[in-house]
Amino acid sequence: MRRSKPQSPFFAILTLSFAALLLLSVTAVAGEKVQVGKFLVRAGISYELCAGGSIEYDQLSVTARSRAAQGCVGTTPCFAQDSVRLTAALANFVVGLKTASWSYFSEVITLCEQQAANAVIECPPDLSFPCEEYIQQEREYIRLTCMGQFEDPPIDIEAGLEIMAALRSFLEVEATALGDGVLDNEIQLAIDIEVNIAAGGSPPLWDDGGPVPWSGPGSGGGGATPGGAQDFGYIREVVAEGYVPLPFHLATEGLFSEHDLPIESDRPCEQLLCVRAAHGTAPDFATGEMSHYVQVGFSSNIDLNSFEREPLNLAIVLDKSGSMSGPADEDLTKMEAVKQALIEIVDKLDGNDRLAIVVFDHDPHVILDSTPVADPEAIKALIENIEAGGSTNIEAGLEQGFELVAANSNQNLRLDRVMLLTDALPNVGQTGESAFLTLARNYADIGVGLSTFGVGFNFGQELVLAISAIRGGNYFFLEDADRIHEVLAEDFDYLVTPLAYEFRLNAESGLRFDVKDTFGFSGDESGPEMAVETIFLSRNRGAILFRLAEVWSIIVLE
Repeated sequence: MRRSKPQSPFFAILTLSFAALLLLSVTAVAGEKVQVGKFLVRAGISYELCAGGSIEYDQLSVTARSRAAQGCVGTTPCFAQDSVRLTAALANFVVGLKTASWSYFSEVITLCEQQAANAVIECPPDLSFPCEEYIQQEREYIRLTCMGQFEDPPIDIEAGLEIMAALRSFLEVEATALGDGVLDNEIQLAIDIEVNIAAGGSPPLWDDGGPVPWSGPGSGGGGATPGGAQDFGYIREVVAEGYVPLPFHLATEGLFSEHDLPIESDRPCEQLLCVRAAHGTAPDFATGEMSHYVQVGFSSNIDLNSFEREPLNLAIVLDKSGSMSGPADEDLTKMEAVKQALIEIVDKLDGNDRLAIVVFDHDPHVILDSTPVADPEAIKALIENIEAGGSTNIEAGLEQGFELVAANSNQNLRLDRVMLLTDALPNVGQTGESAFLTLARNYADIGVGLSTFGVGFNFGQELVLAISAIRGGNYFFLEDADRIHEVLAEDFDYLVTPLAYEFRLNAESGLRFDVKDTFGFSGDESGPEMAVETIFLSRNRGAILFRLAEVWSIIVLE
């Protein structure tokens, strides 16, 4: 029976003021002092609340005060908050992995990019979209598949091992400083990647038929997190299979989402979305020196124990192509894994929800038209009869799912969402990113969110990272039965509940600092601007991070 809803701040609070929450004090690195009362960073913030659609504007201000006022003594580095050092360690871990991967695969990546750029591509006469877009898609597809063509791939094992050894040492030092085993998984992953590089491991390759062998030397209160990748599971899975991940498959926001990254405060979060900031100094992997970091954290006052999501207008789009008959792990085929996932989803729905199910191979097939979930056992029987076979036309399946949701949309009553379950190996229809992004963005503009669930170590990570980073998008990798249950039974209500859209932060640095690097959202890059398309309810408190670079020195005696 559906419980009556308490008055929830999720629907009641439309205007937030962060002025009191975003003022904090910070210190300089060991032995230095900054001008007390001057700001280190300030930033304009804007976002759209999902409840009511109001656009909110605020300003973050990070000011400086004396080390003594913070209880820092001597010349020992003063870490304003441990979570900042943890978040910085995770960001530096991904930076190190990307550096090692680029060094190891640099010549292969360059050759594949050149092959894609030099390919002569002609547009078919019956094309229904611009020729330039078709050419871009084909180049993306050529680049993605070309690595399986090398008989003797030019990899640099020595360079990769050197960087991974330094990264492992960096993590061990940070793990000792942070304690509580918080970096144990990251240290183990670094060790496993080091082993794979030493063996001459390939990237996770695929062509139209699946993985390609590479003949080389070896085979509380609620939280809130940015959308996009929600875990690092795909990376762990490909490493467990003996592969070495490609640099553009490594998403910092996925690793952040696996950790609870709270910002300490003497004030409880009393709003739908609380945005707080904290400063800390922490080691920088690239330079080996201490750096300043500012963490922007997200949380919510929603009580997860009593929270009840809004009803859904949902379409599930299920890949039943031939590649889904391959293994997901040692116990399940990919088709068995997605069937299990579908049954977990059906168990979370009731008569207030609408559900449609589309399966696709080379063509889409509607096996359940959009209908209230009145007979879940009958729906489960339909799911059990699905069998794998055929090619992979993701575009057609997604388009059919979006159309079913749009046709039954009533956003005053239900949240609109499509869920795609796939190993993301497209070989029919549009095979590049652009067509999928255009399709997903068009429906995101009318309020239809997209959750993507990946299975199998030959998963098309690059494609799904792109389509999950749009407004209303998130992505989870389902590596085994335990993860399927965790995501779709325990966290289902959160992953379909966006709190805010189009979070924008534009930082202005003061004193002697510039904003150098930003982490924790799709498209990590250097510079002072951050863009997070969606912030979802979560059991973890999420974060984005930026690193400050000193541009001139000042020492003031106190």
